Amino acid sequence: MIGDYILIIGAMKSGTTTLFAQLAAHPAIAGAQPKEPGFFAFEEVRQLGWEWFEGLFDFEPTQHRYALEGSTDYTKAPFTDRTIERLEQAEAEGRRFKLIYIMRHPLERIESHARHVQRAQMEVGRNRSPLENHSFDRGISKVNLAISDYADQLAPYRAWWERGDLKLMTLESLHARPDETMADLGTFLGLPDLQFVQDLESKNTAGSHRQLSPAVEAARRAGPVAAIKKYVPASLKKRALENLKQKVEVRGRFTLTEEERTQLLPRYQEQVVRLRSEYQFDPGWSLA
Repeated sequence: MIGDYILIIGAMKSGTTTLFAQLAAHPAIAGAQPKEPGFFAFEEVRQLGWEWFEGLFDFEPTQHRYALEGSTDYTKAPFTDRTIERLEQAEAEGRRFKLIYIMRHPLERIESHARHVQRAQMEVGRNRSPLENHSFDRGISKVNLAISDYADQLAPYRAWWERGDLKLMTLESLHARPDETMADLGTFLGLPDLQFVQDLESKNTAGSHRQLSPAVEAARRAGPVAAIKKYVPASLKKRALENLKQKVEVRGRFTLTEEERTQLLPRYQEQVVRLRSEYQFDPGWSLA
């Protein structure tokens, strides 16, 4: 049994993929493939069992201290549920979790989210979104708005915060002070040699590019396929996935108007006030 996990619990489009890559580069951390299995967010995934989940990490007990995954669905309430219940059950069975919640200026995150989902057509889990158009031409989705309610999304994880197992950070700090930010995470994780690694490939940007279709992406994460993948050489997997990718053009409006920003700011100003008062965390954003 793998005993210790790092979960990047969100927020979506706030640098979780970049953070995942930085952490997975450490020799004591085994990163999941895929990065976002959603094991604690969805009952159908949880039913695949612990053997399936642990098989995603290529975990070597003599080398690795932590298994790492980064499922942003863990902070998409109320559109996912029972995540806390599943985590608590896992802890009752002897597993331990360090949680990291990375945030981004809430309005910038909303813009990036809309562009990404317009391209990927997946907003919660790996099912196709019921909305055909996620651009602001059709408004802002309820899921998109809720994810930027950072204090609300953190509320169910209060127990982890109180015992020192939840770390809050921002994408802005990772960009502006990468060495300092990673050293701080190293203190949190008990890995004093954790460093920012230069020149890691940038991934998961929200612009137009090639990607897997939703159907292929869903199949890639399915239980039987994921179980087989660990026996396939990495070079062969990469080549096969590249051949399956298709060009995707993102069309629509993904920049908030001044009127939309004015309407949204009070909502997220309140969230920042709560981050400061309830978690003693100041993200440093200007929400004027």
